[in-house]
Amino acid sequence: MKQLLYSCILILSIGLGCKNNPTGPSSPSLLGKWNWIKSVGGFTGGTFTPQTERHTSAIRFGADSSYKVYRNDSLVISSTFSLREETINGGTVEILRYQLVAPAQIISRLDADTLILSDDASDGFTSTWNRIN
Repeated sequence: MKQLLYSCILILSIGLGCKNNPTGPSSPSLLGKWNWIKSVGGFTGGTFTPQTERHTSAIRFGADSSYKVYRNDSLVISSTFSLREETINGGTVEILRYQLVAPAQIISRLDADTLILSDDASDGFTSTWNRIN
């Protein structure tokens, strides 16, 4: 059950009925590998970290639009992604969409060393990642 929960945390899904405006296959600032720092939310509003869950997680976004998820340095998911600007509740946000893995995540923050991905749901998760390279 915990594996399912953390797969969900890694791949936070949201159901959206939105206007799509493709922005291209990938953002150069998103590219690279990211370590999971924490996830907050869900039904319980809990905080989950590599220490509390006893495993590490990482994601890698490639220039070829590839998306890979690692758990304890072992590849567990390999797919592709795209970025789109979408209108949600009257505002424009950048949406990260995964092929074959999960519907989407909102990019809440993306800078040189921090990536925050969020669900658009009251009981969703917000996950923080730090850049490796």
